[in-house]
Amino acid sequence: MMKKIKNLGMGGFGYVDLYQNPSDYAYYAVKFMQGFWDNANYQRFVQEINILRQLNHNNIIKVLNFDITGNNPYYVMPFFVRGSLRTILNEYKDKNLIFSPQAAISIILMLADAMQYAHSKGCIHRDLKPENILFEGQIPVIADWGIGKFIHKGSVVLNQHGGLGTPVYCSPEQWANRPTDERTDIFALGVIFREVLTGNPKGVVNEASLNAIILKMTDENPNARYSSMQAVINAIKALGNTPQNPEDTFWEDVAKAS
Repeated sequence: MMKKIKNLGMGGFGYVDLYQNPSDYAYYAVKFMQGFWDNANYQRFVQEINILRQLNHNNIIKVLNFDITGNNPYYVMPFFVRGSLRTILNEYKDKNLIFSPQAAISIILMLADAMQYAHSKGCIHRDLKPENILFEGQIPVIADWGIGKFIHKGSVVLNQHGGLGTPVYCSPEQWANRPTDERTDIFALGVIFREVLTGNPKGVVNEASLNAIILKMTDENPNARYSSMQAVINAIKALGNTPQNPEDTFWEDVAKAS
């Protein structure tokens, strides 16, 4: 039986604890539904597991094991020692550092590729933010699909506050509880792009070409945004001088004085 080490964090619908397997001393993160029973939260929790079981991408969190039959539903996932993008951004802020443009571009390209894959499988995240982007070494991994949904599929989950995300990263249509699609994730990723470049989700991007891409990603009108994550990737790569293999390159020039 695995041994609980400590709590790693709390969310709106669940909490995550750190466990260690005594047989090999490996650490795992285990996500539980909130302690009180709520059918809507349970359906949301099950849907998160169902989404993740259908997605197989290096930049999307994996479900290693799960149990939804008892009174304390949970699933097991890898533990990422480096922490989240928020952890890194806070560390940089304390040191008066920000990601270089090359580093920021590499991170965003990997995240956009993961989300393009998820969208191709009919899944949108709806709560992309630095806290939900974990790091395995230099590889960003998207976690916390608790308010994700299957596009074009009805669900009771979506009718009970399932459209809410995190205010700063939340698209206008999502915040107004209007229909959401791939462009909702594009908006959030654009805000993250701005934050990685400037240290602030509302910061000013000085490079005109990158700023133009971010402004299009975060346009209040979803019809004015890029129509797909692949279009975002194409626009970034069209700038030239983008890394051939982002996962191998972005830490080479990770930060500069802000």
